Amino acid sequence: MLAVACVTGGTFLRYQVKKGAVIYLCCEDDEDEVHRRLAGICKFLNVDMASLEDLLIVALADEDAVLAATDGRSEVLTTTYRYDQVVELAEKVRPVLVIGDTLADVLAATENSRMIAKQFVRKMRPLAVPYGGTFLVLAHPSLSGINTGRGSSGSTGWRNTFRWDGFLHKVLDESGRETDPNNRVLSVMKANYGPQDGEIPLRYVDGAYMLDTTRLANTGGDPMIANLKAEKVFIELLNKYIGQNRYVSTSEGKSYAPAVFGTDAAAEGVNKKQLKSAMERLLERGKIENAPHGAPSKKQFRLFPR
Repeated sequence: MLAVACVTGGTFLRYQVKKGAVIYLCCEDDEDEVHRRLAGICKFLNVDMASLEDLLIVALADEDAVLAATDGRSEVLTTTYRYDQVVELAEKVRPVLVIGDTLADVLAATENSRMIAKQFVRKMRPLAVPYGGTFLVLAHPSLSGINTGRGSSGSTGWRNTFRWDGFLHKVLDESGRETDPNNRVLSVMKANYGPQDGEIPLRYVDGAYMLDTTRLANTGGDPMIANLKAEKVFIELLNKYIGQNRYVSTSEGKSYAPAVFGTDAAAEGVNKKQLKSAMERLLERGKIENAPHGAPSKKQFRLFPR
């Protein structure tokens, strides 16, 4: 959908995008599957598929898709012949967007190394940055990344090095069950050139994603503002409780911060789920910390602002 928006000069989830060519390195699906998906997206967006001539699909499902690799003995990353082909293509079309789908296919090296993460991002820059474009790579989150709601996988170097990071995930209820398989949320985990954090509620309809206006209204209209409000409330309540010698924690139980704060009259309507997400974001950014508290023998940890 983002690629279609770019080549047609349209909008993506109500945001205006830069018009231009797009190179899509599709490593998991063949051309027929990509075209099937594009047909659904174009129908939803009321776009003629003939207008997608600037969308260059490089289908690599049955081929070597590696752009960069190590020799297995060191963490020095070198580019491949496939990388050279993409560089040559980029020089011709000057793309506004290059998509690598997925990281595990285009990188033949461990994802757990900060050095490799930084090298990979540096080597991908020539594919798009010289033309005022962006390189976007898709990656599957680890089980830990799913369970914590952070959507991460491998080294923290990936999130630190990229300028933007998002996590598309399911919508779960309090018991951890998915109540509607068509609901999704795009969480903005990092944005160097825009509002920090935010959740965009989506709904899957006939092969495409649309903004879920009902859920969007329930967050106060703008998910970015709703998340900033939740973080503000969390910090204010944390300071309030510490001032009263009432300490809260990240662990489920009587002192679980989101549950405790969610029942406070000063929560301004922010619920437990929103406070939990706010806590995770604040921890991720180092705005709050889970630090030892009390007697060392008890090994208790409590939340404190930084």
